[in-house]
Formats: sequence, structure tokens, C-alpha cells
Amino acid sequence: MNTTFHILVATDYSESVRNAERYAIQLAQNQLADVEFLHVYHSASPPPFPAFDLEPFIYDAFPKEAELLQQRVEEIKKSLGLNEKINFSCKVIEGGTIEEIITEAEAFSADLILMGKHANKGTFDFLWGSNTWNTMREAPCPVLVIPEDGLYRPIKKIAYITEYKEDEITAINYLKGIVSGKESTSLVLLHISPFGTSMPLENIVFENFLKDLSRQLPYEKFYFSLLHGEDGMKVLNDYCQKEEIDWLAVSPNKSSILESLFSPGNKLAKRMSSETIVPLLAIPPGYERKNAFFMYEEEYHIET
Repeated sequence: MNTTFHILVATDYSESVRNAERYAIQLAQNQLADVEFLHVYHSASPPPFPAFDLEPFIYDAFPKEAELLQQRVEEIKKSLGLNEKINFSCKVIEGGTIEEIITEAEAFSADLILMGKHANKGTFDFLWGSNTWNTMREAPCPVLVIPEDGLYRPIKKIAYITEYKEDEITAINYLKGIVSGKESTSLVLLHISPFGTSMPLENIVFENFLKDLSRQLPYEKFYFSLLHGEDGMKVLNDYCQKEEIDWLAVSPNKSSILESLFSPGNKLAKRMSSETIVPLLAIPPGYERKNAFFMYEEEYHIET
């Protein structure tokens, strides 16, 4: 097993992602991790039947893209005053954003993909926001989405959104590994129920899930919370702010009830990728770590 934690950072150079880049470097410093910054670019395609030879006019974007990424990373490292214990690398690839991120995550043996959150303020943010969501669903490893104003801090409290599903056990076990052995760290299992749901039925489902969970993952530091509300995203953000949640966690699934919890037009899981106010950790259903474990080493805090 590889004992070095690998973080793949996907960047598009936008202001929305700049904070995620800083967060990634600070997290890597904390974990003594290897980090690769990835930028996927798209070159303009020539017309299918040009009237003349276009080769002399074709611009090779790769050298410039590589230089821009290297300069950006060096500027962030310098501003944070980092030491030389962390291994950084930069890679630029031409192609489709989601496909190349997934391919590079596998090639890099990434333990975590880190991306910035876009607020869908325009066409560019809408497209990249869709990339973030689709990467969350397709990634071979956990994906951490950082809000534009999210600041790095040691993880003390994680809230995982549960639908009481069997395939969530591995995700909860992953999170259990993060909080285990740390006195001040806790994991909250959070369920959101719309108004009108039968409470007796809710309690039966909850009790059955709790029994299965306790049988498979004996642990005394699980906390449970049931929330109600018509606007699931508002309920979540209000809860995270009130309870000082450091990370919100979820297991995206293409056919998940979570996506249609309130109405077909209000897909909660997708909204999280663009509206969460705290870092959002997406854990693939059934995911089991293959390489280094997050927070495997003792934390090495740095000034922020």
C-alpha cells in the first residue's frame, strides 16, 4: 500500500477556484501529501474542410498553459511560506474536462480530488459547476469541493447525509477512520426529511439502520440528527452554520433518492456542489481506500 497521500487539484484559473488551490496546499502541508495540479484546456478545432493549409496558423497552447499553471502554483506556495517537505507537480492536458480529471486521478493514484465551488453566476461557472457535479459522481476516489470563501482549518466536525442505505456503510467507515482516535473530532449522521413524512415510519427506518450500522461498525462517537424542511439546501446550510460543521459529506448516486428528495426540479445533491457554504466531501458509494488513508499521519498545523 502506498503510504503517501495523493491529492489531485483540478483548476481552471478562475477566482472561484483560487481559494481551493490554497486550501489544497495547506491540506497537503498538514498531511505531508503529494499534490498534483491539473489544468485541462480546450484548443479551437479547425473547420472540417479548410480552403487552405491551416497548419502554419495553428497555435500550440500547451507551452503557455504549462507555464501559467507552474507560475500560479509557485505564487501560492510563496504566499503561504511553505517548506520543501511537500512534493508538488503540475500537469496540463488537452481534452474533455471530466474525462481527463478521472483518467489522471487513476494514473496519479489519487486519494482525493480537490475542486473549487462555482456559484453558477454565468455560462462559464454553469459549465464548470456541471463539471464539478459530474466529477463528484464519476470519480474513482473522494472529491472535496471548496467554497469560494472556505478557509482551511483542522477538521473537528463532519456531518454525513444519510438516506439509511446499505451502500453507505463503506462511506461512513471511511469517515470513521478520519475521526477515530481524535478526542475533539466527531461525526454526525444527518437525515433530512420533508414535511409530511410519517414520523412512526421514519423512526422504524432509523432504528433498523442504526442496528445495522452498530453491528457492522461498532463505534461510540456517532451522533445522529434529523432535520425537516422544504428547502433542503437552506436546511443544510443553516445547520452547518449553527453547528460549526467543518465538512459536509455525501455519497452521490445517479439514481439516488437524495436527488429528488423534495421535487424533481430541486436536486439536492447537485445543489450542494454549487451552494454549500462549507467544504463538501463526495465519497463514491461502496468506496474503500486503496492507498494512504486521510489523516493517517499526525497533524502538522501551519499558520493560516
